[in-house]
Amino acid sequence: MAPTPVPGDRAARAARRHGQAGEPGPGGSRGAAPRTRCGDARVRDVSARRCAGLAGEPALPARRPQRRPHRRRHDDRAVPGRHGPARPWRARGTHRPRPAHRPDTAAALEALEALERQLADGTWQPADGQDPRIDAWHTAYRSFGTDPRRIRPSVDALGRRLAKKGSLPRINPAVDSCNAVSVRHGLPAGAFDLDHVTGEVDIRHADGGEEFTPLGEPGTIENPKPGEIISADAAGVLTRHWNHRDAHRSRVTEDSTRVAFVLETPHAARDGRLPKVAADELQGLLVPRAARTAVHYLSPAQPRVDV
Repeated sequence: MAPTPVPGDRAARAARRHGQAGEPGPGGSRGAAPRTRCGDARVRDVSARRCAGLAGEPALPARRPQRRPHRRRHDDRAVPGRHGPARPWRARGTHRPRPAHRPDTAAALEALEALERQLADGTWQPADGQDPRIDAWHTAYRSFGTDPRRIRPSVDALGRRLAKKGSLPRINPAVDSCNAVSVRHGLPAGAFDLDHVTGEVDIRHADGGEEFTPLGEPGTIENPKPGEIISADAAGVLTRHWNHRDAHRSRVTEDSTRVAFVLETPHAARDGRLPKVAADELQGLLVPRAARTAVHYLSPAQPRVDV
């Protein structure tokens, strides 16, 4: 028989509920609750301060110890100090994601979406190889030995991608604005983080000894061929084949604070006001995010400018 409980004691009430009343105890059987050895962490009667089974008392119902939440070990896939599923870090060379409705992204997104809607409606098409603006760049590429059908000017490649897929990638507001203006006006455009540009930038022919790391390929080193037109600073090449591809080093990210945007045409006299219209549009898209903007024009008469 079970020992006689002491009236009024919490242990006694527990015994009456589980043992004497004939209900299943925590151990899953009827009768007296299972005894627990002295010192076990499951004994919770801290008011009585005595172990179950002493002085003829039945054991208290055993409680399951609370499981402490598992703390994820910090590695390159988990956010430090967070429980539950890991949240990825932002990928290398990409911007910190922001909601699409943020005011500072609205102008750039609207510019891209407007082009995509016009393309879908059939009211607008990006310039292709038959367009004089693109054909002029093809001719310029051939002049320094580059096949424009294999290595395309940036605006040509961007327009072909838009025509094929119906949309342009979203990178960050600065780059998205630059891409939208480039493809709308058929002018190559580039963006450079000036904090990662060393000394003066020159557009010149390569001598074959320069090094270039393509955008998105930080482990790759290329050597432009002699005679190829490049943009270069004191540290290396910033663009290959004039405006075909930019360098990884000077890429523009969400953290960039000083950026130079370049719009180019090989026929300024023929294109008339087109470069100015494009520059004004780009400036308007950048103003909501920029503390200060300025527009400069380069030409044979004014080949250099300080920024």
